[in-house]
Formats: sequence, structure tokens, C-alpha cells
Amino acid sequence: MKALGDELRMLRKKKGLSLREAQEELDISFVYISNIERGLKSPSVKVLNKYAEKLDAPLGKLMLLRLMQQHPEINKEISAKQALIELIAGIDDEAKILKIRKLVDEVLKNK
Repeated sequence: MKALGDELRMLRKKKGLSLREAQEELDISFVYISNIERGLKSPSVKVLNKYAEKLDAPLGKLMLLRLMQQHPEINKEISAKQALIELIAGIDDEAKILKIRKLVDEVLKNK
């Protein structure tokens, strides 16, 4: 839950809002905001939507962070995919890239 809370805290501070000011802006209790930002509570979709609207936050990113906190197994899968993407991005030999693509296609076909 920490990554989402950190992101929401950063968005609040970027707008220059204290916790008390955010309480008024978001119409959410001070304690609830504090608990979310410290990773003690998971915000509802409604609350994330308020952050997106009032603090100019990307709702998609907030929803992804919420999903990742609710399903930690997703983190491992995303990390593995990201590592593979970064590895492939560093290859400048087109023949090697084509071989990798064929291999990935074959693996996905057998899944």
C-alpha cells in the first residue's frame, strides 16, 4: 500500500496542500487521508477519483497502483515484464530482436 500512499502524498504536496487543506478540497476526513498516505488504508475508487479530479492526477496510474497493492502477485509479473522490455530495448541488432520476438510468440502460443 505504500507506493499508492506515497504517490497520493506527492500529489497533495505538489498542489501545496496540507492534510487539513486536502480534507476540505477532497471532502475526506483528515484521519482517512493520513491513513491512506501512510499505507494503512486502501482508498476506494470513489476516493481515487476525487484525487484525480481535484489534484490533477492520472486516474489510470492511481488505479494501477491500487490494483497492485490489492494483488501483490501482480508486482512480480509486472517487474518481470519490465525487466524483459528494458533488456530488449537495449538490443540494437534487428536479427536478435526478431529471434526474441519469435521466441516470445512461441511461448505465448503455448501458454
